[in-house]
Amino acid sequence: MVTLTIDGIEVSVERGASILEAAQKAGVKIPTLCHDKRLIPYGACRLCMVEVTQRGRTRSMPACFNPARDGMVVATQTPKLIQSRRMQLMLLLRSHPLLCPSCDAAGNCKLQELVHEYEIEELPFNRETRYFSVDNDSHFIRFNMNLCIRCGMCVRICDEVQGQRELSFINRGMLTEVSTDFGRPLDCEFCGQCADICPVGAIKSKWLVGTGRVFELKKTTTTCSFCSLGCSLTLGQKAGKIVWVSSSPESPNEGNLCVKGRYGWPYVYSEHRLTKPLIKKEGKLQEVGWDEALKFVADGFSRIKKQSGPRSLAALGSERLTNEEAYVFNRFVRTVLETPHLDHAGGYAYRSLVDGLGPSLGFPATTNSLREIRKADVILLLGADLHETHPVAKNEVILATGRHKARAIVVGPIQTKLTERTGMFLPVPPGAEYVLANSMLNVIIEEGLYDRAALDLRSEGFDSLVESLKAYSPEQVGQSLGLEPERIRDAARSYATARHAVIVMTAGMNRSGNETATAQAAANLALVTGHIGKEANGVYILGEKANAQGAIDMGLAPDLLPGFASVEAQADRERFESVWGSPLPAEKGFSAQEILIKSSSKDIKGLYVVGENPVDTYPDRLQTENALQTLDFLVVQDLFLTATARMAHAVLPVASFVEKSGTVTSADRRIQRLRPSETLASGKTDLEIFTALAALMGKPSLTYNGPEQVMNEIAALVAPYGGITYDRIGECGICWPCVDSEDPGKEILYEGGFPQGKAKLTPASPMYPVEAGGAGFRLIVSIQKFHSGSMSEHSASLMSVCPEGIAEMNPLDLKNLGISDGATVRIANSYGISVRMKVKASDRALQGYVIAPGHFSSIKLNSLTRWETPIVKVQVEQA
Repeated sequence: MVTLTIDGIEVSVERGASILEAAQKAGVKIPTLCHDKRLIPYGACRLCMVEVTQRGRTRSMPACFNPARDGMVVATQTPKLIQSRRMQLMLLLRSHPLLCPSCDAAGNCKLQELVHEYEIEELPFNRETRYFSVDNDSHFIRFNMNLCIRCGMCVRICDEVQGQRELSFINRGMLTEVSTDFGRPLDCEFCGQCADICPVGAIKSKWLVGTGRVFELKKTTTTCSFCSLGCSLTLGQKAGKIVWVSSSPESPNEGNLCVKGRYGWPYVYSEHRLTKPLIKKEGKLQEVGWDEALKFVADGFSRIKKQSGPRSLAALGSERLTNEEAYVFNRFVRTVLETPHLDHAGGYAYRSLVDGLGPSLGFPATTNSLREIRKADVILLLGADLHETHPVAKNEVILATGRHKARAIVVGPIQTKLTERTGMFLPVPPGAEYVLANSMLNVIIEEGLYDRAALDLRSEGFDSLVESLKAYSPEQVGQSLGLEPERIRDAARSYATARHAVIVMTAGMNRSGNETATAQAAANLALVTGHIGKEANGVYILGEKANAQGAIDMGLAPDLLPGFASVEAQADRERFESVWGSPLPAEKGFSAQEILIKSSSKDIKGLYVVGENPVDTYPDRLQTENALQTLDFLVVQDLFLTATARMAHAVLPVASFVEKSGTVTSADRRIQRLRPSETLASGKTDLEIFTALAALMGKPSLTYNGPEQVMNEIAALVAPYGGITYDRIGECGICWPCVDSEDPGKEILYEGGFPQGKAKLTPASPMYPVEAGGAGFRLIVSIQKFHSGSMSEHSASLMSVCPEGIAEMNPLDLKNLGISDGATVRIANSYGISVRMKVKASDRALQGYVIAPGHFSSIKLNSLTRWETPIVKVQVEQA
């Protein structure tokens, strides 16, 4: 720590902190126009100049990039400094249009605030005018370079944080402006970071133009409804409607958002939103009132229970439910429907956590907080295309490889954007990532790059692991995967010898092959090398949807109760039975796939689907459709009339994320609030529907005053949530485990050891039989950064950027097939089932692969896929 004095206030800060950061800690305001804590200090505006006295010498220097030192005496408000700042502001105003009354940024403009604060009423020199055309050609964002003060923050955040380098300065002197190359419209992530960080009105959201100014908006803080990173959103409303979204710099995501978080929310206003219940009459779904619909559903489930028994009922939940809704849904299924058959996310999207990390480490969860990735020296990405699936997590890798000079080791079948960063790319077929990870582990053990004594203190099973790795020599694996053995050794040495190393995986409905084996290999790597239980070390598995972690925490699985309790353990069941007031099924239920198989065989007769769209998102679409058609009774609860809902006997509309209260748990175990900013369009939340149905089915005791009461019950029964209350969660959330009211939560798991005493090293799975060549292309079902599941099809803003699914193929493959870039192709699997879509040449696609997005229901891409098949071979031809 260093201690200095700023305007008479003594303050101590960590060594390396800037004078500006020290002043902020002391509560002393130093003006800036080019500084943001997310960016490398720049010093362009010169407004942060301070006078520093040290060793008898006084000098003026920028506070933003000069480090604080012991014994410094800093003055921030001397007459000389004030005059200097006034002159800098006058120089900016010399060419800045004085159009504040009509400017989009009025009332939210840092230049305007400083001009007012420093009482600048007129300029002592003539003004100069410059003229740039206002650019409205880009999606979401308007450029008005007449207002630009050349602070460079838009250019820098695009480069330093986003890694896009889409914007740069062009021209010189008074004609300098921010633009793309050749002045074309933006072709980027459309994250909106440039508009968000702009201190004036030069780059702004189009949606605010003529709509309202930021200071006029009613603001509500909530959590993003798309991926599992849990980014905090500030919703701005005008006249009762959301018109603008931003994020607080003090939030866990530091104000960073992706295109879905910042611009994807209009789906809540979609004309396709369901607002009234539907029940099937004379073969057609017809609108009815809530009382009739709820009675119809309750009677239907009760009838099947009476005639065929409760085990003939099943339920599928969703990663989009809040923690409270998922918990109550679990209780409803097990105590009202009285069935053990409960699952979500296809039954496989979460198993890398439950069957991979959980048994090895103790908790089925990511081990460290997201922002620690930026401090890593080596980042091993196993099948993770963060640029598309989790753009804000991608930013952490950009920061690590940019500022920290970390190595990114990318393992997978796609040449992602992160392969351009410092590090290496190891291409492997889909589902073979664990083979490469196990080969790395073979090298680490063979070369002694681990501490056996420390390993034995913290884990068990090492000898069995060593025996299982004999088949994973770099030579054998290299020959199988087409890689040079020395590259595998290089990756292994980099990971093992790094001081800070993390492993990052993703989970989702698009990934169905060997994810558990990959997670086990990742846990083994972290344990053997000691990269666990410490800052900037650990294993990350990032789920696809907003409450992917919370759905596991709340037990939406055939073998789990809330808090990872086992349905087959009597003590665990009794604990919940005492609170829920009903006996629980003692056996493990069917998985999602088994539910569909049993539906086809008529063993399952009634199915309750909440927030899930199996027809459009599960593998083997025809099997799913046939299974649902066979059901005697299908109830779907959703925002939209999805392909699954169209097959239902009853459809119940629900509230969106901006219309309800509750909590969600991010991938790094951060429990955060949802806060409503809108009135209910449907009239019912999922929670209200569950309790209403319970009362109609003879279980009125399943009732709650609201989600806060549910959370209090969760805290009493789920140990990692023991200290969670709505009051404590606040704006930034709390990471579990948080065991009591005094516990601040833990961002790093296993610092003090493992829950079961020692971690368990898992023997390596048998080597995946990699196909060698053969006719056809390997199909990769991808996630696009502009979409999320099938829900994003209803966001007009996201569809304006990415209106259709386009396959990607290597340019050489297209040339060999005689197919032109942009042509429509027919993609067929070995069963003769085919889909049609456009194709484009892309360097992301390796030779022999077709990358196709699975979000677009009209394409029906999941007709080509099969359960537990990581590699689907397809033929491609001109349509």
